[in-house]
Amino acid sequence: MGNISARLPIEEDDYKILKQVSLEKNYPLKDLMVIYALESNSGFHEGTKDSTFKGPFQFDDDTASEFKLHDVWDLKKSAEAHIRLVDKRTKSVKNYLQNNNISSDLLDSLDTSTFNYLLHNQGAWGTARLEIGAKKGVYKGAARRKMLANLTDEQQEHFKDPKVSISDATEYFIKSIDSNLADTRNMVSANSMHLEMPPMKRAVMDSAAIDTFLTRESQ
Repeated sequence: MGNISARLPIEEDDYKILKQVSLEKNYPLKDLMVIYALESNSGFHEGTKDSTFKGPFQFDDDTASEFKLHDVWDLKKSAEAHIRLVDKRTKSVKNYLQNNNISSDLLDSLDTSTFNYLLHNQGAWGTARLEIGAKKGVYKGAARRKMLANLTDEQQEHFKDPKVSISDATEYFIKSIDSNLADTRNMVSANSMHLEMPPMKRAVMDSAAIDTFLTRESQ
């Protein structure tokens, strides 16, 4: 991946839409903001109609169809489809783990935004297989190589170390993803606090930030 935390702030109109969905669906606003920021850089990189993954939440055609998303470019409908995806795949992960007699303590230890990010990107089986791999050491081969795209360069070196077992490498991957997303969570938290400020206070804060930037640029 590129720097997973280097994402642009969410614009006010988009924030209001996500907040509305959050309230209507009783779903954490933070989690919606994190996925939106990660998937399409807060709506600034949504792709084109010819892209495999497109729209604010980067659905492909098959997944969009599965979760009844008829307009992948609509932020509200995409957020609602993402929630349906999380609900269904969470149940599937539980079933996969039960069928393999594996507890979910590693996945349970993650921030909900990280778990939901894994569901969106790895799928239900891919997410369950992380827990299974950490416990049984069976997450290997091409699947292990594909996981590299989600790690920083430094993390990749540890992950590829042949002396690191599959179980240890997979547990390291899970914890690294959660750590990598921490900066994104901090960004959306600050973003939310800023957008919830009274207009006058926000204008003062924005003006002060611009003045600081211009002062640094002139030095």
